Amino acid sequence: MMKYDTNTLEFDSFKEFILDNFISSFSKSSFKNINILSSVEEIYKRQNEIKQAIEFRESSEIVDDDNEFFSLFYTLNDNTKSFNPTDFVVIKNFLLKLEIIKLLVEEKKFKYLYPYTETFASYRYLIELIMQSVDDKGVIKDNATSALQEIRYGINQHKKSIRKLLSNLFNSSNADKFIQEKVVVLRNGRYTIPCKTNFSQYIQGIIQDKSASGQTLYIEVSSCVSENNAMQELIIAESAEIAKIIYSLISSVKSSLIDLNKTVKTYSYLIMIIELGIFYSSKEYTFGEYSSSMEFTQIHHPLLYLRKGNNSIPIDFSITNYGDNIIITGPNTGGKTAALKSIGLNHLISYCGLPVFGSYFKFMYFDSIYADIGDNQSIIMDLSTFSSHMVNINKIITKSGDKTLVLFDELGTGTEPREGASLAVAILKNLVKKQATVILTTHFSEVKNYALNSDNSMFYSVDFDYETLSPRYKLIKGIMGKSDPIMIAERLGFPKDIIEEAKNELLKYKSSIEMQVEELNRMKAELEHTNKLLQIKEQELLEKEELLNTSKQELEKRLNTKEMELLEETYALLQKSRRLANQKIKLDSKEIDDAIINTSSKIAEIKAKQEKIENIKVNDIIFLEKYNSQVKVIEISGNNITVDLNGLKMKMKKNDMVGHKVEQVKQKQVKITNNTSKSSTKRELLLVGKRVEESLDLLEKFIDDLLLTNYDKAYIIHGRGSGQLRKAVHEYLRTHPRVKKYNLAENNDGGNAVTVIEL
Repeated sequence: MMKYDTNTLEFDSFKEFILDNFISSFSKSSFKNINILSSVEEIYKRQNEIKQAIEFRESSEIVDDDNEFFSLFYTLNDNTKSFNPTDFVVIKNFLLKLEIIKLLVEEKKFKYLYPYTETFASYRYLIELIMQSVDDKGVIKDNATSALQEIRYGINQHKKSIRKLLSNLFNSSNADKFIQEKVVVLRNGRYTIPCKTNFSQYIQGIIQDKSASGQTLYIEVSSCVSENNAMQELIIAESAEIAKIIYSLISSVKSSLIDLNKTVKTYSYLIMIIELGIFYSSKEYTFGEYSSSMEFTQIHHPLLYLRKGNNSIPIDFSITNYGDNIIITGPNTGGKTAALKSIGLNHLISYCGLPVFGSYFKFMYFDSIYADIGDNQSIIMDLSTFSSHMVNINKIITKSGDKTLVLFDELGTGTEPREGASLAVAILKNLVKKQATVILTTHFSEVKNYALNSDNSMFYSVDFDYETLSPRYKLIKGIMGKSDPIMIAERLGFPKDIIEEAKNELLKYKSSIEMQVEELNRMKAELEHTNKLLQIKEQELLEKEELLNTSKQELEKRLNTKEMELLEETYALLQKSRRLANQKIKLDSKEIDDAIINTSSKIAEIKAKQEKIENIKVNDIIFLEKYNSQVKVIEISGNNITVDLNGLKMKMKKNDMVGHKVEQVKQKQVKITNNTSKSSTKRELLLVGKRVEESLDLLEKFIDDLLLTNYDKAYIIHGRGSGQLRKAVHEYLRTHPRVKKYNLAENNDGGNAVTVIEL
């Protein structure tokens, strides 16, 4: 049976960090229950799924906040739950999103993602049924049924009759004497008019309501009572018909619930994989490779990397075989515990098929990973720190086997040092017999000595800067580090007599040979650190050398090309000279002069065709084709121009300057005035019917214009549709530095078809 100490290794904290970056409620629910996979084949399968999700560039378009459907979905089985028309808009939009996801994944032909969308059932009939009955605002359509259409027609007719009767009353000669305001007001479901308290002298009617001050009475005029009654009957009939429509719709939804449950379960997993792809795509990640050995190459502690980013320091670490023992030594605060947790946590993450953060990772597959790290003191159980550790360690010893990884932090501490050290050695020996793989941190020389005489043990030391007394948070292989409390105390300025006394006491327990060995190990660690720095410098030099070689090769290539051109010209001249020399008739000077004039004319023709540079001035930057480089004009004297070519001054004739001026970018002076009126910029931006790319361009300009006005609030009208345009707008606003906040408008301002922004 597999057993992993996820709590001690802070696996849940890692999950919580990722969950904070998820958008979909379904993906959050799925990731909360993500499991450690039971085989390497399953691990590789999930790795491939996430790899394809990372490649899926359109993935962010299909991930949105599906909390409305998430909350609604789990009430569909509740027979006591009542539903309203807006619920069906939520259901319809979710089903439409399923269609979009299926289409996108199938277009990409993703081998590992396609099987999930392939199982999505088709809900087109349900989508069309909802669209026939409910509009995008969540209102039942008039033509949802013929009965509803007839009822609403009757209601409208009665409304017209009532308004006509009241309009005649408003136009009467006495209207101003008893009417407060010429408006029709609905009170208690009846159409009324606001009257003064002395209304009874002029009209007959029923008081339906009154204002808080008591100065206004809302009167249902007697002539309208029968119309109001008839309309009320139709309104009741309308409610009954709407209830029938909703019942019919929810019955259709529930009839598909078995398939919908399966689809939603698959969707939850798929959307989790897609969100993982989005999350990891911006990180430095690598997928673990299964092996019979373990290798960390620049691998980060996951939580430190997520919190610190590039400030996190990765480690290098390796284990050759199952059953090996690794002893990590060195001063306190050097990163031993962090390294221990990093080894365990990165294995758990890889067992879930997730990438780890770093360059290269080979993992070993253990049936169980146990850890004893930290302070387990329990007041309730009346256990001291040492006792609680012993309870936990005893359980680990009992359950460990040949496919177990055991992580011990400071094994045997918390009691008398020599007895604790002896117990630590005994525990290590027991686990060695069981062929468990053990990694432990220790200060005990007894444990170090045991490991020195063991064939399958390896030492690592944390890297520590003794000059600054600061840890470097790296592991150095093959070094048996020392704790060095006396040296650290000395560097911290402890009195000399205390330091000397401590050294004398230490000599009682350690031989001079032991101390020399420890000093040699410390020097070896420093040497290893220096070697690492030299390797980094060497790598930098190699990169610079490669860059220089590339530049040199490019220069040689250009020189060879130019040399070839000159050689071809020279060859042509030599051939021509030979032909002239072999002519029997001797050329006279006139013929030679004519040849020179002819050649000069050809040169002049070529120069005339070349691009001329007009109005050359001092400080102009000119690209010269002859040198394939830019020069700066520093002096002009008649037809002579002095230029600076990469620090080399040279004189040229104006006619020899073939090329073009390089336009210099001038600092723009932006004048901002405070008299910009609000009317110069519209407060609304209409994007309905436009493509996403076009909409974002318009939105960018719109916000820029707003910033030059006194507006700090505006409305983006994107419509409802499939929600893709709204999502793109929200994603843009989320990252815009000048947008203070944004949210969907109130229902009376457009609801989810409009986004309100504040700058």
